[in-house]
Amino acid sequence: MAALRPLRFSGALFASPSVGAVFCGGGASLLCCFLCPRLRLGLVFVGRCALVSVLFCGSRSFSSFPLVSGPVSRWLVAGGGVVCGSSAGADALVVRSVLAAGGASALLVLAAFSSSGAGAASCSSLPSARAAASAGASVVWLAGGPLSLPLRARLACRSAAAAALASGGVVFSAGEPLGPGSSLAVACLVSRRCPVWLFSPSPSPVRGLAGSWSPSLFCGLPCFRFVPFQRTLRAQLSFGFA
Repeated sequence: MAALRPLRFSGALFASPSVGAVFCGGGASLLCCFLCPRLRLGLVFVGRCALVSVLFCGSRSFSSFPLVSGPVSRWLVAGGGVVCGSSAGADALVVRSVLAAGGASALLVLAAFSSSGAGAASCSSLPSARAAASAGASVVWLAGGPLSLPLRARLACRSAAAAALASGGVVFSAGEPLGPGSSLAVACLVSRRCPVWLFSPSPSPVRGLAGSWSPSLFCGLPCFRFVPFQRTLRAQLSFGFA
């Protein structure tokens, strides 16, 4: 599959590689999203503009802002949309990168807690979600379900929902095995045959998936891309959130 190279136009999106299709944003004034099963493109409408969106996620302990800001800023320059969670580490750095690049209008943040902070845990980044909302980004509070659900269930549902809103994924890791959230997101994307890239010094296997990481490029930056061993895969939701 060729790399996604979205072009933004007022009211419409032309998706690359050449698929011979034009998606019109029309007069949409509210955030909405749909998936095209045949083309497997997650399209997010912000105002009157449709964006091909990529999920950026990764380790909660990831701390390298330059390694995150490079891919994120290049994707924004290409006209793409950004979907991310609201955990500490990579998620918070993604939000910071988007806001630093002035791309709040292209950002969609999914939080597993409420706007008041209810339901947030030690792994959450309430300040980054609030900063995104204040800057004009779209933030979905309680994206993993109501507070009556256990934290593990809300985190799993949030990861699956974020993956469903994207046409590809970028994962950041310092070399450790991917955590439950990143693993679930990768599995959901691969199950739809969406491309997933990894920025890591030493890629490790993805729990629940048979495949390997192959050297690749994302927006011209060296990384790895997941290559599944099987053509058809099913995402599993039991990833043991801690």
